[in-house]
Amino acid sequence: MVILPIKDILRSIISVIMISAGVFKISSFPEFVFSIYQFDLLPVPFISYFAVLIIAIEVTGGFLLLFGIWRKQISIIFILLLSLFTAAMLINLFKEKTIDCGCFGPLLPNQIGWWSLVRNVILIALLYCIYEGDKKALTFYLRKQ
Repeated sequence: MVILPIKDILRSIISVIMISAGVFKISSFPEFVFSIYQFDLLPVPFISYFAVLIIAIEVTGGFLLLFGIWRKQISIIFILLLSLFTAAMLINLFKEKTIDCGCFGPLLPNQIGWWSLVRNVILIALLYCIYEGDKKALTFYLRKQ
């Protein structure tokens, strides 16, 4: 019987979340671009490029994390990405805007709200656990030699 460490289970869960979020955004790209537009934080000419960048980061990073490639670096990238999303949500919550976060495309429509912020903070905390777990494993490995 194989017992996976908790950080590997967390890594797999986060990977599936990020990959599925990216795939859902691909399947409804125009709606995702409109979601970014509604946040009113980027110049209009850059919105489509930003949407493609987000999708590429989510899907590519999700697969890299799933297969355990560059876990530490991908964890940091996802922490930064989710922090950016959280800040954008927070700004629009203070503006009292009711907009769809665009997190999972039209499959799971979700208006920004305090729950969205809590969800992102939880994901950031889990990613930090993955990052720290790899950091400690690397430190132990280097000390051992």
